[in-house]
Order: sequence, then C-alpha cells, then structure tokens
Amino acid sequence: MASPDTSHAISGFKGIDHLDETQAFLVTFLDLLDSFDAIRAYRAYTIDRIVRSGSRMCLDVGSGTGTFAIDLARALR
Repeated sequence: MASPDTSHAISGFKGIDHLDETQAFLVTFLDLLDSFDAIRAYRAYTIDRIVRSGSRMCLDVGSGTGTFAIDLARALR
C-alpha cells in the first residue's frame, strides 16, 4: 500500500521568510500595536507581575510578533 502524499501539508514551511500581502499586513499591524503607550504599559505591568510572582517560566502563545516574549525572557534572566 502506498503511503499518502503529505508534501502539501508541509509546503508552507518552504518559504518562511516570504510573506504574502495579508501576512505582511498582519505583521505591520502587530508591530504598530507595540507603539501604543497603553499596550506597552500593560505588557510592562504583566511582566512585572510575573517577575514578582517568583515564577521563572511563562508560556507565550500567539501574542504577536515576539517582542513581548523577548521582553519577558530578558526580565526572567
């Protein structure tokens, strides 16, 4: 019995550095959110709460382009 062709399932990973128009718009929008004082203040507050809790780990899933995760990792060093 032949194995199923799954090459289509991973084809999206071939061009990970290329964004289509919709993806580029989303990344631009998420980067714009990082410029709002209210967003930055809330992220700083969240990081402060995590650090004060004594936790050394936190899971960031889909919260943007990664800037929050980078800031959190720096704070937890």
